[in-house]
Amino acid sequence: MKREILAAFVGSVVLFLLGWLTYGIILMDYFSGLSETMAGIYKSEEEMDLVMIFVGNVFGAGLLTYIFSSFKLMSGWLSGLKAGLIIGISMSAYFDFIMYGTTNLMNMQGVLSDVVVAGFNLAITGAVIGHLLKD
Repeated sequence: MKREILAAFVGSVVLFLLGWLTYGIILMDYFSGLSETMAGIYKSEEEMDLVMIFVGNVFGAGLLTYIFSSFKLMSGWLSGLKAGLIIGISMSAYFDFIMYGTTNLMNMQGVLSDVVVAGFNLAITGAVIGHLLKD
């Protein structure tokens, strides 16, 4: 149980930092230009609630840890990377395509880009969690 808690916590930190790096620094201007009719939808840096962003990452990393440990899928970082990629792409596509179908949050380029970035972030996080859960 201690190993799972450590893996979930470290995974949360990794996922938070990857999100900050990919969405908040490297691709921030790119994604802000993909909103079709929702001008001003992104909060300013001063308005962002980092605690709530971290809480979301705790749930994401916690889910990966739960899946990996419950189904004994891990044999190390590589299996974590692969599983994280599949889960990340699937979760992101699930959410993004429904949002695309029901809102004007972003265009199709934004949807596909987010699926790729989320897949990358969860693959890296999955590799870390897989390494920590390895027997």
